[in-house]
Amino acid sequence: ERLWNDQPLSLGGSLALKGATVTRKRIEHSILISGDVNSALAKIDPRIEAVGLGGEVGSGDHAIRIGRDTALLNSSKPINIAVGWYETGFAISQADGKYAVLEISGEGAEDMLSQGASIVFKHSSPSAMIQFAGLPCLLVRQNEAWLLFVERPMLTYMTTFLSGTSALQT
Repeated sequence: ERLWNDQPLSLGGSLALKGATVTRKRIEHSILISGDVNSALAKIDPRIEAVGLGGEVGSGDHAIRIGRDTALLNSSKPINIAVGWYETGFAISQADGKYAVLEISGEGAEDMLSQGASIVFKHSSPSAMIQFAGLPCLLVRQNEAWLLFVERPMLTYMTTFLSGTSALQT
């Protein structure tokens, strides 16, 4: 019988790597916006703008642009909008649990991220979608840390990849 030693990172759990810490964060509520993202955000909360790669999401509700006509809205409270198609040109889908969020912080955070993606950290992009360790992920900033959104079924793979970044292990 095989002993499965590769495990996903539990909520609140951390990996301590040389110069970087990876912590799994909780996202309470998420919806996927398809179509006219700006119109949808104006209806939900006009103060929220969708950010792209390296964009600052702050500590409250935030929208992350996935593509030209797609965004993920995350909130600590239920989002008051019905699922479905809207005449003003957008659709809302439930996305609770679609992504696991990994906070990557510390001096070595960008070095660690560069082992999984070929990106220039000083340049932004309208879309936060990148290929990281061969997976489609979203990458934004929150204060001094990076937030890496990984599709939840791939969390164990990502945890194993991150803990194996040999140049950064403590």
